[in-house]
Amino acid sequence: MKLNYTKHGRFLSPEIQISNDPRDDCPLGNLGKKIFKQLKLENKWNFTMLLVEGELMGKMHRAEETANQKLPQMIEDLMSKEQLPEDLDLREQRMREIRNQAEEQIIREMVQSLS
Repeated sequence: MKLNYTKHGRFLSPEIQISNDPRDDCPLGNLGKKIFKQLKLENKWNFTMLLVEGELMGKMHRAEETANQKLPQMIEDLMSKEQLPEDLDLREQRMREIRNQAEEQIIREMVQSLS
């Protein structure tokens, strides 16, 4: 891998881009941002290598797309495993908890697949 450098005063800084494909310049959605943050926290080395190679955003967009496809099914699976309360407030709260649990599982899966 060859890096180009730009001189700033007495210092050289690497010319790093987050993507080789201009289509990947669009911002990430909610799940994509969470996957991005978790990958950066859990596997800095892999995160940095993807960044330097210009593959980071492309992989983030694909991971987000996959996560968005898996989320409804996972929520449905988790909801079918338990009986929701009759009280509407408790029911709504439990549904939010189930959604958060499903998101966390999917984010872990996506980060593992990128590592």
